[in-house]
Amino acid sequence: MKMTMRLMGAMGVMLVVASGCSQKPDPRIGKLEARVTEVEAGYKDLHERFTNLCEMVISFNSTNQYHVEALAQLVVQSTAEWEKVGRLMDEIQGSLTNTPAPTTAPRLSKFAAPTQQPKSARPSTVMKRGVPLSVYEKIEADASHRWGTDFQMQKYEIDKQIEAYLKLHPN
Repeated sequence: MKMTMRLMGAMGVMLVVASGCSQKPDPRIGKLEARVTEVEAGYKDLHERFTNLCEMVISFNSTNQYHVEALAQLVVQSTAEWEKVGRLMDEIQGSLTNTPAPTTAPRLSKFAAPTQQPKSARPSTVMKRGVPLSVYEKIEADASHRWGTDFQMQKYEIDKQIEAYLKLHPN
């Protein structure tokens, strides 16, 4: 009981002291409270925007996943259709040439790496005046461009370029 009385007395003293304080509140506290309120409102707005953005991303991801799955299904169907077309083409070729359609070798897709032909099976390079045809045509085009209608100079240029090529690339 004495304890309760002391406690009540202390509270009374505090009330008297608190009510007796007539100081004006510090203006910085008011500014700080206004700023805290402003920050809280900004946080709420930012949280709402972030939540909306997350919902949009989730929606886009599910839509994209749907489109990716549909595309994958179309690719699988397309591949199957192309394989059917290939088999039909083999059958048509066999019926037109009286040769059986190849059935033992698996069909390669258009994405398969091309196989190397042995050197003996490769066609030989077409030559003109001892140089590859593509090189000759390039020399001829350059001479024509450089000398225009002066055909003697064109012939001279072509002869000299072929001579130089053969010196650089002896067989």
